[in-house]
Amino acid sequence: MLSPSLRKAALCAASAALLALPFAASAAGSDTKAVLGFDMSFGAKITPEVFGGLLHASENSAGHYNGVKALAYWDFTRGFTPSKVKLMGILDGRRSWQPELGVGYNINAASPFFSAGLSSQHLTGGVDFNPQAGLAPYAGVQIPPRP
Repeated sequence: MLSPSLRKAALCAASAALLALPFAASAAGSDTKAVLGFDMSFGAKITPEVFGGLLHASENSAGHYNGVKALAYWDFTRGFTPSKVKLMGILDGRRSWQPELGVGYNINAASPFFSAGLSSQHLTGGVDFNPQAGLAPYAGVQIPPRP
């Protein structure tokens, strides 16, 4: 039997996957890749996290990328336990950098949050915002580096 927080995380991950399906099905000439990475979150405490998920993006005629990235995170400081899930939209990105905007759910705090960031080459960074907890900047590395 799953704990209530893990059930919420599973529901969020399933919802993110369902929301991503229309993007994946509608974009001709698009690309879907697995994403793996490591980041440090600088909220109330510094938290090292490993993340993984799917990136789906397509290039338009102007050479700009649009798409979606669904990610799950695991916290090193809590015995490699699930810590959060995110669904990020890639908004009019370039080949060398992509702005991202999205929502997530923090499993440890049992609360939703908003997220904004940039991915470029092998680097990713941004900030998560929870109205109760405030800002939690993050920075990390990821594979693949871009769509």
